[in-house]
Amino acid sequence: MVNYLRRLVDVPAFSNIPLPGHAGSKVVNKILIDPVTGSQNFMLLWASAEPGSETALHTHPVEQAYFVLSGELLFRMAGVEHKVGSDTAVLIPSGMEHGLEIVSREAARVLTIFAPPLPEFASRPH
Repeated sequence: MVNYLRRLVDVPAFSNIPLPGHAGSKVVNKILIDPVTGSQNFMLLWASAEPGSETALHTHPVEQAYFVLSGELLFRMAGVEHKVGSDTAVLIPSGMEHGLEIVSREAARVLTIFAPPLPEFASRPH
């Protein structure tokens, strides 16, 4: 169903991320925009990750971008580490090996964009 306006509080959450490298991470996700909600060219997710959560190094066949809303994250991208905090955008080109770890004492909150959308999320709560 196309839904042009979505409030974070109204979007159902899920924690079983269907992506490589994310098994066992303590992350809550909400799909804000994707093909199910009306976008054909990208998907936008909100995520909250507990301190110490991390992803193993992995790749995606699509571009991925993060915008850090709060907390500090250690990104590992193509063998280089970058510690980033709030109000920071991170681009991960398709095929680039990457992983991240939440290094702040509080949960980190991020927006994530995949372009084009990843079909693995189509069955998740919207």
